Amino acid sequence: MSQIRRSSLRKRFHQGLRRIFSSLPKPMRFAIYRRMVDCDPSPSERLELKVADTQEELDACFRILHDAYVGSGFMKPDPSGLRVTVYHALPTTTTLCAKYDGVVVGTISMVREGVFGFPLQSVFDLEGVRAKGGKIAEISALAVAPAFRKTGGAILFPLMKFMHQYCTEYFDTRHLVIAVNPDKIELYEAL
Repeated sequence: MSQIRRSSLRKRFHQGLRRIFSSLPKPMRFAIYRRMVDCDPSPSERLELKVADTQEELDACFRILHDAYVGSGFMKPDPSGLRVTVYHALPTTTTLCAKYDGVVVGTISMVREGVFGFPLQSVFDLEGVRAKGGKIAEISALAVAPAFRKTGGAILFPLMKFMHQYCTEYFDTRHLVIAVNPDKIELYEAL
């Protein structure tokens, strides 16, 4: 069987599974999502979570982000091989990195309100969140290197936990907002 035919069959199989999965009741789907992830309270000692504070770490973060966005079809490849936004240049944005054995394998950025507001404000109205009071941060630029994506969240969840702690402890953030791929909304809701 040719490579193309196998790929086509695999794609149709996954589409069929998604249709079956989507017909399950929401509480059951959410329970399945939660079982698929590993929220180990003590991640590997080989994993270091930190603020990306060197040029090399930031370059690695933006390279992983670029490759993830290109791979998902969210952007065309940039000659620099990096995905950097104007928000990343602001002092109100902090980029975190996950390093495994000293190599950057994941990244996430927190955008606090600044001169340009929040990236998602061009699409979403935040007045309902603002009315609740307290500081807001937008979670943005989340990406994990391909070799670490299908690990049950071994990189993603410690990185997200670190991000939450960082936002609440250092910036007194009360509300976190995020714009996600519509195909992944249920996953985030379930968590």
